[in-house]
Amino acid sequence: EVYATDRQMNGLAPITIGHPHVLEESFYRWQHFIKSDLLIGLTWLSAILGFLSLSMSFVYHKDRVYLWFGITSVVNALGCLNGFVTEPPVDIQIFNWFVYSIRLISVPLLYITFAAVFKKDNRWVTAGLIAFILLAPLAIWLSGNSQKVAFALYLPFICFIPFMLVVMLRWTIKAPSTIHWVSCVLLPALFTCGLIDWLRLGGRTNFEGIYLVPYAYGIVLLVIWILHIIDISENRKLEEKLRQSESMFRHFFNLPLVGTAITSAEKGWVQVNDQTCEILGYSREELFTKTWAEITHPDDLAEDVRLFNQML
Repeated sequence: EVYATDRQMNGLAPITIGHPHVLEESFYRWQHFIKSDLLIGLTWLSAILGFLSLSMSFVYHKDRVYLWFGITSVVNALGCLNGFVTEPPVDIQIFNWFVYSIRLISVPLLYITFAAVFKKDNRWVTAGLIAFILLAPLAIWLSGNSQKVAFALYLPFICFIPFMLVVMLRWTIKAPSTIHWVSCVLLPALFTCGLIDWLRLGGRTNFEGIYLVPYAYGIVLLVIWILHIIDISENRKLEEKLRQSESMFRHFFNLPLVGTAITSAEKGWVQVNDQTCEILGYSREELFTKTWAEITHPDDLAEDVRLFNQML
C-alpha cells in the first residue's frame, strides 16, 4: 500500500535494486539518517532551545530576543512534524493545514527574531507581522489547504529578504559584532534554501528528496543561540571587569591624603572627596554652588582652561 495525497511533499522515493545488505550499508542507512534521524534530532534540539529561551525571557524580560527566539524555535519544531509523523492523530486535512500554517508563520517570526538580535524590532513592524501570523492560517483553511494560496503567501517574504539583508548589513556596520556578521551570512543561506523549497511547492522545479528549510532553519537557530550565549558570557565578563575597575577607582578616589574630584564639561563639580573640601576650605555644599574656574588663582586660570579644553 502507498499512503499519499496529491501534494508534492508526499510520494515515493527512487527505487534502487540490489542486494539488501549492500543497499542498507551503502544507501538506505544514510538516507534514513538524513531524512529521519537528523530531522528528529534537529526538531528536539529546536524545541529544547525554544523552551530554554522562553524560560530565560522571564529573567531577561527587557531583552526581547529571548522571547522571539523561543517562540520561533518552538514553532520550527512543530513545523518539522510532517517530516517523521507517519500516522497523524487528527484528520489528514487538519494535519496538512497545521503543517502549511506552522511552517508559513515561522518565516515572519524569524524576521522578528533577527530584528531582535540587532535590537531593532520596531513595534509597528512587529505588530504587522503578528497580524499576518494570525490571518495567514485562516486564509489557508478557508482556501481548503490550497497549495497556490500557501505559495502566494510566501511571496512577500521572498521579495523582502534582499531588503532585509541590506538593512542588516547597515546595522552591522554601525554596531559590528560576531553575531551580527554571522546573521548577515545566515539570512542569505536560509533565503537560498527557502527559495528552492518555494519553487518546489509551486511545482516550478522537479521534486526529489527532501525540503531544505527544516534543516537550514534548525541549524540557523542553533548558531544564533550559541553566538548569543557567547555574547552574554562576554558581556558578563566585561561587567565584572567594570565592577572591579569601579571598585578600585572608588578606593583611590576616597584616599584620605589625596584631593580628588570629577568635574563636568561646564567646569562644575560632579564628585569630590573629603580631602578636596579640606584643601580648598569649602564644605561640599558650598563647593557645588561654584565652578572650579571661580576658585582658581587668576595666574593659573588661563593655562588650566587651555588644558581643560584640550582634554575635551
